[in-house]
Amino acid sequence: MNRIGMAITKIKTDKAGMTFTEVLIAALIVLPVIIGVMQIHSYSGFLSEINKGRGLAMNALSTMIEKIQCTPMPYSNLSIYFPDGVIDGPAGYPYDDIVGGYSLNEEHITVTYTNILADPLEIIVTISWQDMKGRVFSQSLSTMKAG
Repeated sequence: MNRIGMAITKIKTDKAGMTFTEVLIAALIVLPVIIGVMQIHSYSGFLSEINKGRGLAMNALSTMIEKIQCTPMPYSNLSIYFPDGVIDGPAGYPYDDIVGGYSLNEEHITVTYTNILADPLEIIVTISWQDMKGRVFSQSLSTMKAG
């Protein structure tokens, strides 16, 4: 081969950088990974919001249970301060005052009794709320109180 042929061959075989096809293939491999990571991040934020709501709800339920347990007997006291099935409590003694104000969207607390004449008395406290997307959640705690 002459000098010109060697120079041309050398130019053709010297590769610096990547071709456009290699860049496209790399992008097709990396793109689904990036999209998956973004979806996981979005979903983890959603789960975090749900767990935050459940934590706040459990704190409110625990506060209500403590207040009920500290209310002196007889049963008539319980029915005055915590009437059966009344949402958010009686007018003069609202439940949001007991729990330090409602902190969840559309939050409501209800106290119910399985049998008001039973001894011990089973008391069920239920809280319901909505998340940002309008889905309704509900949690309950129960306790027994002997007279």
